[in-house]
Amino acid sequence: MRRLTGSIERIGLQKPVFAVKGLAAADDFSSTAAAPADDVADATVNPLLRVVPATAPGIAFLSGGRTAQLATARLNAIDQRYIT
Repeated sequence: MRRLTGSIERIGLQKPVFAVKGLAAADDFSSTAAAPADDVADATVNPLLRVVPATAPGIAFLSGGRTAQLATARLNAIDQRYIT
């Protein structure tokens, strides 16, 4: 992880995708079968908190092919649980 952290410090801006557990990812493209937004928020943010330094200027999330509604729900869950 040190090697990864060092490279993150040099890059500056990250563009990860949302983390989805195992087989749930196969059905994750429809909002009816998608993993709960709070679960995805935790699975996405917790690893980032471990490896991305606090000095990183920002992280921009991509939808990963999910619908705008699903991606927005996940971003809102991250915001509510970790930002505000």
